[in-house]
Parts: sequence; structure tokens; C-alpha cells
Amino acid sequence: LIMTTLILMCFAFVVEISAESNLGSAIFENYLKIGAALSQDKHSDAAKHAKSLKTTLSDSTNQKAKDELLPSIENLSSSKDLGSARKYYEQLSLKLNAIKKDLAIEASEYYCPMVKKSWLQKDSKIMNPYVGKDMASCGEKKS
Repeated sequence: LIMTTLILMCFAFVVEISAESNLGSAIFENYLKIGAALSQDKHSDAAKHAKSLKTTLSDSTNQKAKDELLPSIENLSSSKDLGSARKYYEQLSLKLNAIKKDLAIEASEYYCPMVKKSWLQKDSKIMNPYVGKDMASCGEKKS
């Protein structure tokens, strides 16, 4: 009986880690899509991906992620223009960077010295979400 209980506890722990990893992956994929849209000045695409991210997170049981990320996501999904979308994306980036380890997100932080703002990416091709398509490659890897 003790052995069965231990096995079940270990299995539950593995399932919980897997669920967090899957949630982190889903959050980050949508986050990357939002950033890519903003880097190309595509506000409607950014808002669409933010709505998808809102649905993903709302369906989650991770209360910490909801508390940290949903306010910025909700504002971003209902933003009226690129300027406000980028403002909420910056807030989302700061919050996501703070909890990325909890969500098993492997990403590097990038920084734009022109606007003094950071964002997360997983590859090395810079796609700056803050300055638009004319300067989408402006930025540097921070960590």
C-alpha cells in the first residue's frame, strides 16, 4: 500500500510538471506570435494572438500565471492601436520574464537600447516588437 501511494504521488508530480511545461509552451508560442506581429506593425494580428493567449491561460489551473499575466493580456487583446499594444506587451514581457522558470520556458531576454525595453525570444534573429518593421532587427541579447 505504501509503495502504491508513493508511485501515485510520483506520477501526479510528473503529470503536474508536464502540465506546467505544456502551459508554458502554449503561453510562449502565443507570446512569440504577438511579438512577431508587433515587430511587423500588425496590430490586428497581435490582438488576435493575445486573445488566443487569453483563452489558453483562462483555461489553465495555474492561478499564479493567471494573476501575473492575464491583466496585461486582456489589455493587449483589447488595445486600439500599436502604441497601446506595445505598452501592454512590455508589461507582459516583464511579468513573463519573472515567472518563465516556473512555466519551464526556455528563452533569452533581449533589449532595445533605443526605447530601453526588453522582451523574450528563443532564437537569435532579433525581432524587436517595439520599434516596428523598419527597425525590427534593432536590439541585443541581454541574457
